[in-house]
Amino acid sequence: MKPRHLALSLALGAASLVPLLSLPASAVAVPAATHQAGAVARHMAGHGHSRLVPTVLHAHQATINLTNGGNIENLWAHLEDTGGSPVEGEQIYFVDNGGRLLGIARTNSDGDARLNGASLNAGPNLLQEVTGGYNAEFRGGDGFARSTDHAAITVGTDCG
Repeated sequence: MKPRHLALSLALGAASLVPLLSLPASAVAVPAATHQAGAVARHMAGHGHSRLVPTVLHAHQATINLTNGGNIENLWAHLEDTGGSPVEGEQIYFVDNGGRLLGIARTNSDGDARLNGASLNAGPNLLQEVTGGYNAEFRGGDGFARSTDHAAITVGTDCG
């Protein structure tokens, strides 16, 4: 049985083809389905592919800790691709309902970004900040499309 070959040819004239490269099919690397989303997205971005990998961001409820100077605790978001694979090493921006940046955290190998101790804005918009919750924003990058989510902020004590 003959091995299968993949061939690249150059057309010379109307009828002739000159082989440029002929390789056994087993020598051609095909990305396995088990590649992590991050590696695939970075590979695509690095090779001029303009298609971005869609992402999903899940923000979780945070708490204003009244016994710790009123800091916002437990800002937490989870970033994954649409297949459910975690996306590692990306920055997540935590922003209050009024658009003020609370902080930035990077996703870990599980796709989680966590931030504790964000200062509370004790200005005239305090009520809106507390009742309006916060937004987690992934602004895209490394071949991934942007995504956002919103979550509540509750009031508690010793939340750490």
